[in-house]
Amino acid sequence: MIPIINLLNDIDVKINRLSNLRGQYIPNETKIEVLNIAQTKLVLKKLNTNNNYQLGFDTFTKRYQDLQMLVVPNEEVGLTKVPGDLLNSYKVSLSSLAYNMIIPIQSYCIANRGNCKQHILDVIEIVKHEDIRVKLNSPHYEPNFQYQETIGSISADTMYVYGDEENSFTITNLFISYLRYPVPMDIAGYTHLDNTASTTVDCELEAYLENELVELAVEEIADATGNQEQSQSSRVRTKEAE
Repeated sequence: MIPIINLLNDIDVKINRLSNLRGQYIPNETKIEVLNIAQTKLVLKKLNTNNNYQLGFDTFTKRYQDLQMLVVPNEEVGLTKVPGDLLNSYKVSLSSLAYNMIIPIQSYCIANRGNCKQHILDVIEIVKHEDIRVKLNSPHYEPNFQYQETIGSISADTMYVYGDEENSFTITNLFISYLRYPVPMDIAGYTHLDNTASTTVDCELEAYLENELVELAVEEIADATGNQEQSQSSRVRTKEAE
C-alpha cells in the first residue's frame, strides 16, 4: 500500500526544481488522473515480455510479487451451454466476474458424466481464435474427461470452454484465477466531472513500487507539458528500475 499523499508529493518534488524554486503548479485532480494512467501502464509493463529478460510476470519471483495483490484466485462462476453449437461449448460473460479482468492466469471446470460427479477438468490453454477447431481435433488438446483436460477461448468479453465431440459429459461451473485492474487512486478535496465528491483512496500496489510508479507519472506530465529534459531522465530511470 502506498499513501496517495506520498505520491502527490513525490510528483511535485520531481517535476519542480526545488533548488531555485522553478516549477509548475499542477492541480491534484490532474495528478490523480496521471497517476491512474501510470498505474495501469506499470501493471501492463510487468506483463510485457519486452524487457531485459524477455519474460512475463509469472516467470520469476520478483515480477510475480510485484503484482500478487492483483491476482484473484479461483473465482467460481456458472457456465451455460451454447445451444446449437457444433463445437459443444459452454460460456460465461466476463462482466459477471467480481472484478475487471486484465488477463486469465489459470482455470479449471467441474464436469459430470453418468455417476461420476464433480470431476475436475483443467483448462490447459486459452486458444487463439484461428486455432480452436485445429486443437479440438488434435489428440493432444481435445477435451477429455478421463485425462481431466479441456481448452478454452475468449471472444466478445465471453469465455468459452469445450466439451468432447461425443458430448459424453456436461460442464457446470468454472473456477478462474485472473489478474484484475488495480483500484483507481483518489484524494479528497475536489469534485469529479460527474459532480461526485472525491475521496481519499491510496494506491494498493506494493510500497517498493512507489518510485517506479512516480517516474511513469512524471514521464506522462513531462510529455504533456513539453518538458523534454524531465521526460528523458524519467524514461532512463524507469528503464533502470526493470
